[in-house]
Amino acid sequence: MLHAVCCPLPRLAVKNKKKTDMRRSILYLSVLLLLGSILSCKDAFRGSTSTGRPYEILVVSDDTLSTGNNPIDTLTNILRSHVPGLPQYESAFKVIYTTNSQYTSVLKSVHNIIMLKISDKYAQPRLSFMSDVYASPQRILTVEAPDVASCTSYLWKNKQNIIDFFTEFEMNCRMDVLRQHHNITVSRKVTSLFGGDVFVPVDMRFIKTNRNFLWASNNSASANQNFVIYTYSVAGKNINYIAKRDSVVNVNISGGKKGSYMVTDINSVALSKRNIKGNDVTVLRGLWKMKGDFMGGPFVSYVYVDKSSSTAYALEVFVFSPSEKKCDLIRGLEASLRTFTVPWNNKITGNHHNNIENK
Repeated sequence: MLHAVCCPLPRLAVKNKKKTDMRRSILYLSVLLLLGSILSCKDAFRGSTSTGRPYEILVVSDDTLSTGNNPIDTLTNILRSHVPGLPQYESAFKVIYTTNSQYTSVLKSVHNIIMLKISDKYAQPRLSFMSDVYASPQRILTVEAPDVASCTSYLWKNKQNIIDFFTEFEMNCRMDVLRQHHNITVSRKVTSLFGGDVFVPVDMRFIKTNRNFLWASNNSASANQNFVIYTYSVAGKNINYIAKRDSVVNVNISGGKKGSYMVTDINSVALSKRNIKGNDVTVLRGLWKMKGDFMGGPFVSYVYVDKSSSTAYALEVFVFSPSEKKCDLIRGLEASLRTFTVPWNNKITGNHHNNIENK
């Protein structure tokens, strides 16, 4: 069960920390360079495991570029865009910087890299990417443009493509980890109750089941992470997803205080559509709160519909971490939702990245 903490959810102020972040980048790069010099003077990282933290991106630019109304600033603003569905501002990515002259072998092993290339030899701006060039897993996204103005404009036009490209890559990396290391007990119970399969983190050992309902949690007091799956009948195309959600979580998920129960913060919810493994999925992102208790946080819900049986399969993750940032927690858990194998269709389709070429 969730542990109640009598503390309202904090709202973090948004500040400009460009100088501080630049200093941190320099320090971080210094550590990487020192590590590289200790290990080898050669390109020792080629073909090895990539370095860097999830959702962290190294931006490599021409030595002539510097901060101040140019593509570096534009790219920084894009990568630090607010992640939707959170109770406070948290940026999509952590950004570190270097230049071509400092782009040594150790830095080439970083997990996510963006190369900014500006030269009149390019006829027009374009995006392209390469995979696992110096390490694995790795994505190197290259931005080519004939001049600064066209590069800046092109980056803004492709803002969402850039964000989605690296977000999807991180999700896939996390899914690969879950396939290798997941809670087998939860997988078996999901198969037994619902006929499908799903991979959730190993530490989700606290499990509650009910009719057409399963809740797994790590039961942590500081970074409480949860997975839920349930089904409900649907009729027609107009489904009130929030009402359906509340009808289930109100009854099955309670807080630390007697009589408390989970509800959806209706005004916070955003709905979108996506296709996963050939299945149409409705995605809900928003906030939950505990009626009768001082608890709340973000949730993400994926709803699959089996049209042959008019049954909706709702899988969702939610976190409670009042004193910590929640972005990494909820995104790490969202990968579990994408591992779901539906009982009626096992078709697997590939990933696509709009307007980005694979070299």
